[in-house]
Amino acid sequence: MTPLLSVLLCALISSLFVLSLYVWDIPRLLRGAPPANRDEPRVVCQRITSVLGSCLASAAIVAAAAKSGLLVDSHVPLPSIPRVLSLQPDYLLPSLAFPLLLVVLLFLGPLALSAANWLQTLAADRHQHHHKHQDYRALSGADGAGVVDADGAASVSKPLLLPLQPYDLLLHARNLLVAPLSEEFVFRAALCPLLLAGGFSVTSLVFICPLFFSLAHVHHIWNLVHYHRCSLPRAIAMVGFQMAFTWVFGCLAAFIILRSGSVWAAVAAHAFCNAMGVPDFQAAVAHRHRHLICATFVGGVILFFTMVNTLTDPSLFNRPVASCHVSLGFCKWH
Repeated sequence: MTPLLSVLLCALISSLFVLSLYVWDIPRLLRGAPPANRDEPRVVCQRITSVLGSCLASAAIVAAAAKSGLLVDSHVPLPSIPRVLSLQPDYLLPSLAFPLLLVVLLFLGPLALSAANWLQTLAADRHQHHHKHQDYRALSGADGAGVVDADGAASVSKPLLLPLQPYDLLLHARNLLVAPLSEEFVFRAALCPLLLAGGFSVTSLVFICPLFFSLAHVHHIWNLVHYHRCSLPRAIAMVGFQMAFTWVFGCLAAFIILRSGSVWAAVAAHAFCNAMGVPDFQAAVAHRHRHLICATFVGGVILFFTMVNTLTDPSLFNRPVASCHVSLGFCKWH
């Protein structure tokens, strides 16, 4: 396969993924109306369906390339299609645990900041509850007559953890399950074999593959301008930051999937990053325990780079293949 053909196939797969997000909005777009709100339950379900369809289309393209002999030279044995797509590592549990531990180290600072904020909120709630209890005893004595708020309603303590509503569960399923699974399958598991077959080195793939994932976010500019009424410069700035962040994360995800040969490893890391969001460096600097919080930020990054090769050692996820430093013999494909 030529480099140009591999890039064109990757562009096709990426375009199919983006188009799957808007296929339900075609009637609205033809009328000149903006696309439907992506957080509406109906839209979420529709997009989940179409995105999973784009995953099947991506798998079909890779399988067709493999069947036609485009992926590897004739003298190199080709793994099965599930192995090519990184769906079938030899050791599944390590492919989930070790990459997850790696990103936990990377997010050690944000985790410490969240824990500090939670403890601070918990202490404030307890302090407030203590004063309410004193007010209760002052107003009602020991007979338990109850405290009445200023609006005449009985005061009832609110639970700390409220049960998730079906709508919340749907959004969590999209953000923490469907999005990581579909994006890692399409933009890493499907694209990496095609780019390797095109002659790109494993090292270059770590930086090239995320470009497709990053460029797939350009359409958000149109959404921000037409649906959220953002100015074009502000929309470009917002999406530009998002593209840069997704490229950096994409480099990590591509590295993980090439080292592990497991899309599930990248999915676990992606889901955790989605749950954490973008680190809030400003809040860390402004925190009253800023020195300790900032130390955990720096320490987490140091631990990440110290352990990155150890926690992504290919032998943790698959039996050795062709004495290759990446899983499934990827470095022997060309």
